Amino acid sequence: MNVFLFSKSNWNIINFRYNLIKELKKNNFKVITVSQKDKYQNDLKKNVFKLININYKNRKIAFLSDFINLILIVCYVIKFKPSIFISFNIKPIILSGLASKLFNISNIITITGLGTVFEKKTSTLVKKIAIFLYYISIKKNDHIIFQNNYDLKFFLKNKIISKKNNFYVVGGSGVNINHFNFRKLNSNKKKLHFTFIGRLLKSKGIDSFLETIEKYFYNKELFEFSVIGDYENINDFNYKIFKLLKENHIINYYNHQNDIREFIYNSDCIVLPSYREGTSKVLLEAMSCGRPIITTNVPGCNYLTNNDKNGILCEKDNIVSLKNSLLKFKNLSNHERNELSINARNFIIKNFDEKFVIERYINLIKKLNESK
Repeated sequence: MNVFLFSKSNWNIINFRYNLIKELKKNNFKVITVSQKDKYQNDLKKNVFKLININYKNRKIAFLSDFINLILIVCYVIKFKPSIFISFNIKPIILSGLASKLFNISNIITITGLGTVFEKKTSTLVKKIAIFLYYISIKKNDHIIFQNNYDLKFFLKNKIISKKNNFYVVGGSGVNINHFNFRKLNSNKKKLHFTFIGRLLKSKGIDSFLETIEKYFYNKELFEFSVIGDYENINDFNYKIFKLLKENHIINYYNHQNDIREFIYNSDCIVLPSYREGTSKVLLEAMSCGRPIITTNVPGCNYLTNNDKNGILCEKDNIVSLKNSLLKFKNLSNHERNELSINARNFIIKNFDEKFVIERYINLIKKLNESK
């Protein structure tokens, strides 16, 4: 039985859906991925029945390109005759939704976050177009999985879906708690080590992190700072401050890493001052490793701190608030930091074990497949 899995990039599938693919294969499904080509092409190709590359042009509206992509998807559907679609991210969701309507194929849609298209700076017209495209691409019998209640409320409020649709709230993609296993904090270090892990985008909070360091912690006497992540365009974030801090060794910079565990273990706290998430995978992985978090009071981040028992909240796009959160963490005793660390791990085990999330997908797919 063929399953089409749509996502915005090969990296996204390898990083977030690898274990889901493994379980699908164990259950005798042939997985065909439809995603954008990148350097993870060969890694993904080894793990799926068929890899289809499509340039989604994820960060812009491109009607001609999107129409051509839809035609390509239709051709592949005719060729491989999938029984089920699984789709993630806005462009893949819309295109897979339109194709699934044409062929009346069951579609399991996961809203991993609203994305940059719904940020304040985006024009009202573009937002309305995105809402309309979501609306026309979702069928009544589709199953929609949300990663937080805020996004569900947004879809209901904007009438993209109604209470008659099949929808669920699942806490993110989960995390492999055995791979990201617990390691105690090192209490003997002279400096506390704070690390940002993520794409270098303003919406991920990298500017807040860098500007806080530049204004309040430039001398590095109190803390050590690291930044891990790639950037596509220097205009996507405050490159000037980034370059200054890197060249003066105020921050340690590493580009994207396939395995971030040692970077997490070498940190005392993971900082993600994001503007909005579905449910942050990086924060889940950090907490699973036993690292407290500092993150923003926004959807997809705030409920992970569990009332400050495993981390600290700061305000979005507010360097004074972030500074105060860093100092608050510094002023904790070793015992208090260790309590945050243990609480973080326990919170993940109880609420975000990946095997339960994947099990839910598999059960839903089997149910849909049996009903055909």
